[in-house]
Amino acid sequence: METQQRIAPLWRRLGAMLYDALAVIAVWMLATGILLIFTNGQAINSHVIWYKIYLSLVATGFFVFFWLKSGQTLGMKAWRIQLINMDKTSSVTFDQALQRFLMAIISWGCCGLGIIWMLFDKQSRTWQDMASKTQLIHLPPLEKGD
Repeated sequence: METQQRIAPLWRRLGAMLYDALAVIAVWMLATGILLIFTNGQAINSHVIWYKIYLSLVATGFFVFFWLKSGQTLGMKAWRIQLINMDKTSSVTFDQALQRFLMAIISWGCCGLGIIWMLFDKQSRTWQDMASKTQLIHLPPLEKGD
C-alpha cells in the first residue's frame, strides 16, 4: 500500500454509485425471480412490507459482501476506487460495512447532503465515511500488462 493515498473525488464516487445502482437493480430482478418460484409466477405487490424488507436486505447484502471481500463493489472497480479502514492497517469489518451502508441511505435521504458534505469537510469525508471510520481512495492506474 502506498504511503500517501488519494481520497476518491466526488465525481468518481458518483460514477461508481451509478454503476452500482444498475448492478443492484439487476440483483433485485434476480432476487424477485427467485421469489416468483414460490408464488407460482404470480406477481408480488411492491407495496407489501415484507417484499420491501427483502429487497432492502438484498441490497445491503450486495454492498456488505463486496466491501468485506475486496473493499470494492463492481462500480468501484470500474472507477478505480476502494473502501479502506481509516486506520489503514486492518480490513473493513462487518460492522463498519453495515454502518456505512445505513448512513449512505440517510445521506441520500437528506437530498444527498451527506455526500455533498465531502466538499466542505477538511478531510473530504462524507457522512458515511465519518460514521463507519472508513474512506474511499482513488487507486493508481493499472500498469501495462496488469
